[in-house]
Amino acid sequence: MAVKMPIKDALENLMKALAIAHGGNDGTIAPQRLEYHTKIGDTFSRSIIRGGSVNQECITVTRRMGAKPSAAQPDVILGGDIIMRLEGDAQPEAARTLNSILKDAYKELGISSAHPPSRRVAGADGLGRMLTFSLPDDSALAFAEYINGVAEKVRSNPALPAQCFAGTSLSLGEVNKIPGAKPFVLLSSKGEDWHFNLRIEGVPMPLAARLAPQLGKKLTDFEPSGKVSSRDRADMYDNGGVTMEIPLNHPDSSQMMTEIARYTSEKTRAAKKTPGGPESRINRTGWGAGLGGGGGS
Repeated sequence: MAVKMPIKDALENLMKALAIAHGGNDGTIAPQRLEYHTKIGDTFSRSIIRGGSVNQECITVTRRMGAKPSAAQPDVILGGDIIMRLEGDAQPEAARTLNSILKDAYKELGISSAHPPSRRVAGADGLGRMLTFSLPDDSALAFAEYINGVAEKVRSNPALPAQCFAGTSLSLGEVNKIPGAKPFVLLSSKGEDWHFNLRIEGVPMPLAARLAPQLGKKLTDFEPSGKVSSRDRADMYDNGGVTMEIPLNHPDSSQMMTEIARYTSEKTRAAKKTPGGPESRINRTGWGAGLGGGGGS
């Protein structure tokens, strides 16, 4: 008798939807049709798809010790201990996205657990990630329904891959030229509207002053990012800065991204006019961090 696991099915559905949203593949798209490939999309794809079918090792659900099958549904595992394993180059970013969605589910459904969703380091190199959490039996079906709902909302927005690609490209290009700035491309929801935000910590005040009006805000609306390392190029950029989030579905998002590129270009040109300036170190220091959404764990 085959065992049914609605939680596992829902999480697999979510992983496939996130793969598509981040420019990856859920196993149904010809590789040559992937227009907006990113490393985080590749991480979701490699984690959930193996050999053209679902990777059964990606998600495991086990009954907690001492738990007994339901008399009414002996072939169904409801709650239990869940492990989600990731593969690929952008595991920290993928884990961050998954963890955010899972924690939102626990909060929305009022789920209480001694082991809520958390990210854990995996692999000897410390670059791997896995997610672990426990789910009570009486919350399992509501949790599965919630996760399937998120997957369908994400899958139903065809604009997401282009948003993710644009934000990732800007992060790895222009934003990474700002010493101390830390970019994150984050999947977010506002009501029914799922979209990507470009979150940048350490936005220099002159650049923030240019972007704030386009977001309909004042400089004082943004939180200081705290002390930001200047990466030995304080003469090129202002120290400190604020944290800003640019919704990549915003009607002026393209103009804001152009403004960021213009700012870094201006600063780079100014540095080149300074004898012995730091411009010769630009291409060999690797400004910024992260693949497809910033650094961090």
